Amino acid sequence: MSKKIKVFLILFWIYASISSPDNGNASEPVDEKETGVTIRATVIEKGTRISLQNVKVYLRDLKTDEIVVSSVTDSNGDFQVTVKPGQYHVIITSSGYDKFEEEIDVDPEQENDFLFRVIPQIINPYRVVIRQKKKKSEVSKQTISLQEAASLPGSNRDVLKSVTNLPGVNSVSVFNGYGNGIVIRGSAQEDSLFTVNEHSIPGFYHFGGFESIIEPEMIDSIDYNAGGFSAEYGNAMGGVISMNIRNPRTDRIGGYANLGFLSSSFMVEGPVSEKDSFYFSLKRGFIDQYIKIAEKVDENRDNKIDFIKYPAYYDGSLMFNHTISEGNDLRLISIHSNDSMKFTNPEDPVSERYSDTLKYTEYFSTFMGEWHCKKGKLKSVLSPMYTLSRITWDQGERSYHKQNVNTFALSEKGEYRL
Repeated sequence: MSKKIKVFLILFWIYASISSPDNGNASEPVDEKETGVTIRATVIEKGTRISLQNVKVYLRDLKTDEIVVSSVTDSNGDFQVTVKPGQYHVIITSSGYDKFEEEIDVDPEQENDFLFRVIPQIINPYRVVIRQKKKKSEVSKQTISLQEAASLPGSNRDVLKSVTNLPGVNSVSVFNGYGNGIVIRGSAQEDSLFTVNEHSIPGFYHFGGFESIIEPEMIDSIDYNAGGFSAEYGNAMGGVISMNIRNPRTDRIGGYANLGFLSSSFMVEGPVSEKDSFYFSLKRGFIDQYIKIAEKVDENRDNKIDFIKYPAYYDGSLMFNHTISEGNDLRLISIHSNDSMKFTNPEDPVSERYSDTLKYTEYFSTFMGEWHCKKGKLKSVLSPMYTLSRITWDQGERSYHKQNVNTFALSEKGEYRL
């Protein structure tokens, strides 16, 4: 019996030794540095302390600079992850809240419970969002509408004269014999560019600044570039003044007549047919007529006028618009100007060969064509231009000079909006 008991005890000891998980070795405590440390945290809204659910949380290891774990908060704003001990960069992102970033130390010997407060982007649940496409703008560029220009002091109904009230713009003396009567930022007149519908014309004013050539009611807006403009304006160094002509009215025939002391003008515009419209204007200056009247009054006096000037000017404009189809228009524009100055010296001896009168004339005619095509997001304008400029110096057989300048230009602009 004792042998059986001994055998049983031996077998039981062998079985216990084999089934022991440590194979007879004493159990050792688990090292958290090898298995990882559990982080428990709560995400709330700063100020209201409302728990935020479904918020994405990322932990980046500062040593490797890699995202090692990510999680999403539950309905109570809590999340739990397990990482190795070390330093981590916590990143929390959620729609309607600023991006949250904070560095934490994960220590296995301390409690790793955290509370993160994220800042809402807006406190008011209602907001107004204004979206506008970015516009291409030039440095120092100003756009003046017809209504704004007419309200500026000193314009006297002449819209183009309002440009001289802008910063950096000065007008020069009238009857200077050349140029447009405008100096931009101290540069010479010929160093600035003056355009109508993107085309350069010889002048804007009669006698270099006395009165504008184009009727104010034909102008839609004026663009003033004082500097920093793009290369499309060529060699202009002083500045660029661009005048944009409006389309004729299409509802009915209309117009006006302007009777002034120095000049008179009229304009008529309206539809010709369902697809065609036009406007036409003429102007005549009266300064030469007043001088002639003064000359006749002075004939009976002893102190006669020895040297008399007769300045006279005319201008006319025409525009015809034809609609080919929707978004497809054809425009024809014509601008004409004539300035003449007659100098008379009654004391100069008159013979059959020589004249006592000198006549100086500046004349130009500009013809433009524009094809406007708009299809979807694509918009293009093709525009040819021809200008004839003429300067005449006539003193009979004493001297005569005539100079003609022909200018041709072709421009094409395309625009595609994304």
